[in-house]
Amino acid sequence: MTDADQSALFDRLGGHAGIAGAVSDLYDRILGDDELAHFFDGIDVAEVQRHQRELVTTAVGGPSAYEGRTLREAHQGLNIERHHVDLVIRHLAGALARAGVAPSDVMTVLALVDRLWTAQFF
Repeated sequence: MTDADQSALFDRLGGHAGIAGAVSDLYDRILGDDELAHFFDGIDVAEVQRHQRELVTTAVGGPSAYEGRTLREAHQGLNIERHHVDLVIRHLAGALARAGVAPSDVMTVLALVDRLWTAQFF
């Protein structure tokens, strides 16, 4: 995917506002999932969402300078398995679809997210 394609993807996702809405919905879904919610016990979810918005914005070519920890650093010791990542990706698909993102763009975002996770963990 070229830089121009990624920048256009950022715009098609609704820019910062669209990404913020999708990330908020994503975390509502995650926190409502018994298999995932425990990962956020004692965690400042608002801060996690802020980092997630920056990460997604960067991944889809938006104007962001993500300076958070790597996925590996941020999730070290949590015993996250591939199954958990798949659940998050499924919730992300639902959040993006609910936000009105075109199915082809949903698939592109999911592939980008999956690639980031696979590169860090699997």
